[in-house]
Amino acid sequence: MRLFAKAVVLTVLSGLFALLLMGYTTDAARAATRFTSIATDTYMSRKVPDFSRFVGFWYAHGADVVVNADGQAHFGARTYTWCGPGVKQPCDSSQGGIIDGYTENIQFSRVDGNVAYGTITSGNVCPVGSEATLTLLPGNQVRFSAGVGMGNQLCGPQAAVGACGA
Repeated sequence: MRLFAKAVVLTVLSGLFALLLMGYTTDAARAATRFTSIATDTYMSRKVPDFSRFVGFWYAHGADVVVNADGQAHFGARTYTWCGPGVKQPCDSSQGGIIDGYTENIQFSRVDGNVAYGTITSGNVCPVGSEATLTLLPGNQVRFSAGVGMGNQLCGPQAAVGACGA
């Protein structure tokens, strides 16, 4: 697609140059410029996948994930180890409420069936660039997985009471 868009832009720009050399009006030049802009926007833009089934707040006892319509997400979970002298990160802290020790920011980029795929963009456990998935499960639940051996089952607002812990 990008190669095609570049070819369109070059063709239009060549035509614009020819029009200017031949003394055509600036209206023709403006029309050619407008077409270049439309062609570039149409062929160079990326379509955001439909994350609507994943969007929202998913929770469990000590963990949650928030997913936005653009595929950006934040995962937080308790480590159940309080921060203090000599305690290795990640650890939980308290500043007017419990602050999750384990955090990951994710950018989901594609959806295949009931699974959204993405990568870790920042966090304190998984390396940046690690794969992350969010899988829709029956009963208004999801499984968030990132890194080796990490998987949390989380509930949406329509899940059965107690399905994902307290």
